[in-house]
Amino acid sequence: MYNLKKALVLFCCLYAAQVQAATKEIAIVDIQKLMQQAKVIQDISNQINKKVDVLRGKSTVKEKEFKKRSTDLEGQKKLLSQEAFEEKYSKLVKDAEEFNKVSYSERVAIDKASAEAYGAVEGKVSEIVKKIAARDAVQIVLYREQTAFASQELDITSEVLQELDAVMPALPVDFNKKDNTAGK
Repeated sequence: MYNLKKALVLFCCLYAAQVQAATKEIAIVDIQKLMQQAKVIQDISNQINKKVDVLRGKSTVKEKEFKKRSTDLEGQKKLLSQEAFEEKYSKLVKDAEEFNKVSYSERVAIDKASAEAYGAVEGKVSEIVKKIAARDAVQIVLYREQTAFASQELDITSEVLQELDAVMPALPVDFNKKDNTAGK
């Protein structure tokens, strides 16, 4: 009976050691938490929001300008010849279309700059995760969103966040980058 107890205790110890060794081979990263808490993400978001606010302000001013021009033109309709009215109306439409093109290209530039900035952060997060995995001999790193359950001991998110905030607290977003694919 005494030997059975020893064997059971030994088995439990070995099993616990195997489980502990196995858990060191896997790590979890919570990307949502990184996206919510990383300084660089907040910095990028602030830059994008400022740029969008400027664009929105321009659009509001231009809308008011076009409405005023349209109203003024309607008031002049009876005073102008048909040809003069059509010419002014055509100019108004052309100006509005041109503004819409410029506004659209600015929105596309914001989207591209945003994607590039977030891509740079994603690359840096990947570097940090690889560095931590190599240091801790982790074989597999999973995103928290991919797991049904994972022990908190496996989570390296705080460590990744701390390192990311240290090496990349901010990132200038380049909204003026020229599109090399234009005209192709």
